[in-house]
Amino acid sequence: MQFRQFVPAYDAAEREAIGTRPRSQTDDGEKVALFRQVVTEESFILNRRPFYRLYPGVTEALTRLGIEKLDVSSIHPPVNPLSLEFPVDRPLIAGTQKVISMLFSEFQGDNSLFIEYWSLDETIGVSTFPREHKQIMHMLETIPESDREITKTVLQVVFGVCMIPQSDTSLITPRVPVVTN
Repeated sequence: MQFRQFVPAYDAAEREAIGTRPRSQTDDGEKVALFRQVVTEESFILNRRPFYRLYPGVTEALTRLGIEKLDVSSIHPPVNPLSLEFPVDRPLIAGTQKVISMLFSEFQGDNSLFIEYWSLDETIGVSTFPREHKQIMHMLETIPESDREITKTVLQVVFGVCMIPQSDTSLITPRVPVVTN
């Protein structure tokens, strides 16, 4: 099975130019998102591009988890940043988008999670999950209705992946076979 690797939106020269631009104290949300995107992409490259490949069965399970009301404020990425890759022939269906790869990173300074995703038509989506929301549902209430379905699905997959390796909130419980004599 072939997977689509995450490809940064900006090359090294563009990241350098964006990263060295003077930022004013009154940066708007779009400029902050661009800065986070550049920082996340640069960190991803410097950390040797860590990734998880999500097979269709895992992706389907993550989108059906129903974690919208779960307190996700204490859930952290297993690797920061981390790329999620989907099979070439089975992208993640999120609302009207077919997502082919994602990159996400935690920003400790303001306690938020930044997510960048590419869709099959080569459009880029970005989302920031501020930890004060605690639940996905609380964040969804703050965004336009047209973006809710894709945002919900993307957040479910990202937080689901984050929960897999964490022992106290793990989604995977090992089953030990019982041996009878």
